[in-house]
Amino acid sequence: MNVNIMTVVYVLFVILYLAFIYYRMIKREIPIPIGWVMALVPIAFGMATFDISGFTGIKLYLGNATMQNFVAKLPAVIGSLLGAFLGAGLPEEIYKGIVLIIAILIFKPKKVYEYCLMGAAVGFGFTIMEEFAYMNTPSLTTVAMRALHLPAHMTLNMLMGEFFGRAKYNRLNGKGSQVSKYILAFLSPALLHTTFDAFASNNRLILNSIGNEQVGAGFWIGSALMAITFVGFAVFIYMMIFRLKKKTAEFCAMETVSEKQ
Repeated sequence: MNVNIMTVVYVLFVILYLAFIYYRMIKREIPIPIGWVMALVPIAFGMATFDISGFTGIKLYLGNATMQNFVAKLPAVIGSLLGAFLGAGLPEEIYKGIVLIIAILIFKPKKVYEYCLMGAAVGFGFTIMEEFAYMNTPSLTTVAMRALHLPAHMTLNMLMGEFFGRAKYNRLNGKGSQVSKYILAFLSPALLHTTFDAFASNNRLILNSIGNEQVGAGFWIGSALMAITFVGFAVFIYMMIFRLKKKTAEFCAMETVSEKQ
């Protein structure tokens, strides 16, 4: 297999950039950071989910002619959302959620903050594989567009980990609903992921305009939604990273292991 040297350079940049963010997260844990085995194994789990989720997405939508034809007949916005949900939002977050649960069962995190770290690690691993697969012939424009959202999977699964941790914390302390937290653990990242893809790569308002002699209002509405989505999602990603920094002490104080354990 021939590998473009620019792809290698780009993926190395991705790894170093995300590793810097993740390392900073780890070092903030109070009073003692997690061990390196616990820090690194979920990254490998996240890497392992990429091909599996991609295959499932192809079966559900991307390579399913019947589903593609059905979605094409829907109103553009609904079609964008459904296609993005079936092609990426649902399968990717389901599989990342499964390996995160496996990692939680293996390492038994002791506080909500560690759940967040493990979620970020799974997203980190998935991103490595995704960027390597999608950037086989990177251009400066493509690199700039993707680099804007590099920590996306880390933050989505960090949120997933937080909800898993809160569910365990609630169960141990009799505070609030556990079921709702487990539902939100899968639903929140899946819907956020779907919304981004729907108005970015799967924006049917734009795709339906390709090849038309005249550009209609749909194209301009779709372009506006794409711009808002790109900027808004980037803001959300870094707000989530700064939120974790701000809430480090709070999440570290939320213990998820009982005294009996």
